[in-house]
Amino acid sequence: MVRFACAPLIDSASIFLVTAGVLFFLRLSEKPTVKDGVLLGLSAGLLAAARGEGFIISTALFLGVPLYAGLFKAPVSWRKLAGCWLIALFCMLAAVSPFCAMNYSKSGYFVQDARLIGITENMLVRFFGQPQKKGQAATTQPTGGFVSYSNDLSEKKTISHDISSFIRGSYELYFMLALVGIVLMFRNKRWKSDYLLFAGVAILQCLIYMVTISALRYYLFMIPLFMMFTVTGADWVRQQVIKYVPGKLHILCAIGCAVLLAGQIANGVSRAFSSKGKDFQAAGKWIKEYGEKKFPDRKLIIFAPGMTETAYWSGAIHTDGYENVQHDPATFKDFDLAVVHRKRSHGMENRTDLERIPNTPHSKNIWIFKVKKQEE
Repeated sequence: MVRFACAPLIDSASIFLVTAGVLFFLRLSEKPTVKDGVLLGLSAGLLAAARGEGFIISTALFLGVPLYAGLFKAPVSWRKLAGCWLIALFCMLAAVSPFCAMNYSKSGYFVQDARLIGITENMLVRFFGQPQKKGQAATTQPTGGFVSYSNDLSEKKTISHDISSFIRGSYELYFMLALVGIVLMFRNKRWKSDYLLFAGVAILQCLIYMVTISALRYYLFMIPLFMMFTVTGADWVRQQVIKYVPGKLHILCAIGCAVLLAGQIANGVSRAFSSKGKDFQAAGKWIKEYGEKKFPDRKLIIFAPGMTETAYWSGAIHTDGYENVQHDPATFKDFDLAVVHRKRSHGMENRTDLERIPNTPHSKNIWIFKVKKQEE
């Protein structure tokens, strides 16, 4: 979790908001207060804005409060619960609406996550034949068909990949300890209805990632969500060590735990000191200098499908940013430079109207193209 917190990713916010949402869900369903209603609404609204699929989790948490309270809790007053529930709804809408309004003003689609713009666009094209834009036009207009290139590897995704991502994202050691903890809670009759909520949220998120896309970082929410199980399992292991391991070997166990902890810390902070991604940064800075030299009176326009880091460092206008529509790499022409990774080139090297610029930073992996009519 520390590792991904060092990266410019939205997963850290999503993990925090899922955990907070579950906490305030339980507090509101058992002993409703205005404060918990506000906090649940804000958590749910910001979670929906943090990740597109977060809207599903947020909606489930919000709608599940009265159902969960009726089945497993005994709220002080249903009337008070209803009032706090409506407050939560207001706060959730208040939290997510600015993001929807911002995306609508830029693209014409009232969606809370800018990444949903391309998905919405593609769905409209698929079912209606053309986009049904109602708001302000996007920064650039498409010259070809709409495509979705953000998930090039999605067709290769298998159940084994999902399972592997789930176990790795849950962190193998913690996950095994959590399983031990769950078994112990059942055996010792310490299982609570609250834990059904944890399991339900985990299952719902896993189902979402199974039918969409998945990566190990998507499952990091399992670590805080199942931490009580992990700690229970770890405490049981500690007790077994004390019981069965000779006293003289306890020092070796302590050293082993210290090494394990140091390894986790090193893994966590390695991202902050890693050189990975420097090639994207170098390419972006080269593009920035190129634009300042060739187009001093305006901003450079780049087409960089799936290369958001390079687009960020370039400071250029990114035609296919999250807030804009996604264009077909085979036909789109309204740009000064095109930037792709060699593993996800989208066939740009086969276009006859483009030529690759040689001797650019990290040109082995990052390819930069210009329109042939453009003079150096």
